Amino acid sequence: MRRLYLELKNQRFYFFVPPVILFILVPLTVLATIKSGDGSNFPECATISQLFIPSFAAWWPLFILKEYLNSPGKELLFVYKFGRDSLIFRMIILWAFFVLHVVIVFIYFTFLFDFVWFLFITIIIQSMFMCFFDKLNAS
Repeated sequence: MRRLYLELKNQRFYFFVPPVILFILVPLTVLATIKSGDGSNFPECATISQLFIPSFAAWWPLFILKEYLNSPGKELLFVYKFGRDSLIFRMIILWAFFVLHVVIVFIYFTFLFDFVWFLFITIIIQSMFMCFFDKLNAS
């Protein structure tokens, strides 16, 4: 767990890109869509959410896996050991950390729209796919 903390700390400025996208860009674009449109704007807001949120689910795993892939011996196969220090366990923790950020955004969305939890489930599945597809692509 300490290694994951140090890897996230090593990202410096790049660590803050997904929270800025989730907490500033997505709510502002949703508010702009609501202000510019008339009637039900939920489909447009769902499109905005599905465009931005799942694509940044792979941000932290990409930068963490970059350290492993650019290291000497990268042509060797990775041996995935079972335990708390495995790469798979770290990617699951990063995905869960990202989901906690998305929950905060969707709490905000519940104040704007009536029922958004099906959209939340859809975006979580999409972000899980993006995060673990990135993991498969890197190895």
